[in-house]
Amino acid sequence: MGPLPITENTTKISFLKNPIIPFLQFFLILLIFFISLQAGNFLFDSNTLPQLYMLLGILTALPFLTYGFSRKGHTLHIYFLALEIFLYLLLILVFAREWFIIPLTVANFGLSILKMDRSSGFSWNHKKILIFIVLSFLMYLLGSLMQFIIQPPTAPVTLVSLKNVFIYPGQVFPFLFDFGANLYGNAVTVTMSPFTFIVFTFVSALVAENYEGFFAVLRRNGGGTFKSLIYGVTAALSCQCEACISLLPAMVFILVTVSMIPLIIESLVLLYLSNYLIRMYLRGTMPVVFRNISASYRNVQIYFASFLILILTPLELAGIYIGWLSSPIFFFGMAMLNTLAGYVLIRAVSGFIKLKENMPLSVLFIAVGTLISLSWYYPSMTFYAFNNGLIFSIMAISGLAAGILFGLAHSSLRRGYVVPEAVSLIYGIFVIVIFYLSIDYRLILWPEFSYTQTAIFEIISWAVMLPVMWIFTQIAIYAAPDLKLTFSARMGNLQETEAS
Repeated sequence: MGPLPITENTTKISFLKNPIIPFLQFFLILLIFFISLQAGNFLFDSNTLPQLYMLLGILTALPFLTYGFSRKGHTLHIYFLALEIFLYLLLILVFAREWFIIPLTVANFGLSILKMDRSSGFSWNHKKILIFIVLSFLMYLLGSLMQFIIQPPTAPVTLVSLKNVFIYPGQVFPFLFDFGANLYGNAVTVTMSPFTFIVFTFVSALVAENYEGFFAVLRRNGGGTFKSLIYGVTAALSCQCEACISLLPAMVFILVTVSMIPLIIESLVLLYLSNYLIRMYLRGTMPVVFRNISASYRNVQIYFASFLILILTPLELAGIYIGWLSSPIFFFGMAMLNTLAGYVLIRAVSGFIKLKENMPLSVLFIAVGTLISLSWYYPSMTFYAFNNGLIFSIMAISGLAAGILFGLAHSSLRRGYVVPEAVSLIYGIFVIVIFYLSIDYRLILWPEFSYTQTAIFEIISWAVMLPVMWIFTQIAIYAAPDLKLTFSARMGNLQETEAS
């Protein structure tokens, strides 16, 4: 019984580390392109030679990179293998109708699949590869950089420089797509540039690492398993927040302008900070900013809530009379600020309100609060609030009521730290949906505002929501009682009693 698993494991690992496999895949890739060129089923011109060389270089280098890093035992080999599988799967779709090439593309793809060590079952390494591939497909699709278009039967696979595709008189070619190309395949059309390729690969790898980290942190502090449903919910919400943040680079490629660069940088920085903090959590350390969460924080909440409530009413009245309602930033922003004020107010006085823990009631509060706050984005409701100052005031008050419900939901749970994380995720996903509908599909959601106004509002909303989601995710992880206890013990302070 003893030697059997060792023999199987050795066999699987030796296949991954077999030096013949990279050379075999290198030969297959070159054979695929050589045969397709000779048969006239792959066309390109002299302008796309740099792109062709880059494409061939990446496809042929990946097996060697996977092999090299696996020999060193480096975790990067997982992501090189995931990238292999993703690109070789695309290659199958590109040459989907070429019956004499399909066996070669499938064989190449199969060799990459066989490199996966299956001796330990469906491990986290397999999950990372799956997350990487799914997220890569999702980003290319949402960014309109991949389209499943069936070409005419006689159409060859064609590589075209993007400078020949983006022909807009008087416009500057977007530098995000420098040295980019369109690959028109049999079943899929892919737009790719060095910038998009690097960003999407980096984002997919970071998100896969962070997913594993969230579960590792919570499992470690839950005795190997989640002690309650809340732990599982925290991990799931954290993963969804990361996924939501990761979609930003894909979505902004719909608007290829210089103004999008800060948003791409913002999402990359947040994803990397998540990865950095996860590694700190697993080492039992944490940033100073999360160490000082104490009772004094409640005083800050009280002052902040009081300030918001005092300033919002005169600001709303001034906006109505001055004519700021014509700006969606003011129109929807006031409702959002009122929601925040209501939530912070209830959290500030939560120490004086004794509520019994009630999970169903908390879920009901979140559902009703979400329905109230988001209902005003419905075009008909927006129309009435836009054209009537009284109804606009009611909208603002209902935002305050929604915030109060969110605060009550938080106060009704002993581990209510998941509530702001869940609510911020709902808002973040909502912003993604309206951004995608209005920018990509050119839908006019609110005729009261121009297309440019709507786009600016959605971009600003997303830029604000990303760090909000990220902060609540980090707070939720830190607020897990056992995790706080671990940090307190390591820092040698007196927070153990507070954490328990």
